[in-house]
Amino acid sequence: QVFEDIVQTPLRDLSEDLDALDFDKWPRARDKKSTQNAFRNAEMLTGKCDIAASRTSDKLLEDQGDAGGAFREICSTLGKTWKNATEEMIDIVSAKRQQAIEAVKVLKADLHAMGCSDSTHFKSQVAQGEPEHLRAILRLFNESKFYRDFASYWIMGTEDGKAQAGSLLKLYQMLKKDWEENKVKSRELAEQQYKLEQEYGEVLAKKVDLENKLTQALRERTCEEIKEREAQQIL
Repeated sequence: QVFEDIVQTPLRDLSEDLDALDFDKWPRARDKKSTQNAFRNAEMLTGKCDIAASRTSDKLLEDQGDAGGAFREICSTLGKTWKNATEEMIDIVSAKRQQAIEAVKVLKADLHAMGCSDSTHFKSQVAQGEPEHLRAILRLFNESKFYRDFASYWIMGTEDGKAQAGSLLKLYQMLKKDWEENKVKSRELAEQQYKLEQEYGEVLAKKVDLENKLTQALRERTCEEIKEREAQQIL
């Protein structure tokens, strides 16, 4: 509970925001208008440099010594390399973009491992009975022998490429399986009992109806016998 209060809860909103990020929709440098503007501005800068050089008298540049020569060299270099230089800068930005994506992925994985996201991770293990936040606890307290030993009883791992459950998890799986089978049997028995009760009710209703008919027939027979005796007496 302490871990949840001071780590998971404060970071949950951040984790959910990171989960919502779609890296496939992150803009790429080559697709943005700003990149086109960068190439256009770089090309224009070459012309502006030439204009600035032409408007500056050769004598003034010569008076500046090395500085004047450097100015001419810059203009000459821009005319030859502006496109490659801009390409290089765009490549650097693209590399930084990829670094940011990788960093976010690492952060997301760490937050998920600490259980800071409402998204369900390790779904298959949890579905097989592994406690939902077990791996977050194990990651946090991995240096604790107590938690390592405790986790080993409940963790869903692999051995020789096959799924292998810890001893307590295996017991839980067996008990759960028995409970589910008994639940199915109980439902089937309940359905059978209901069906038998329905059939019994139908048979009982027919029995009552038959008894009523027999009683009525007996009364009618008795009345006929009485009438027959009275007729004999009159005769």
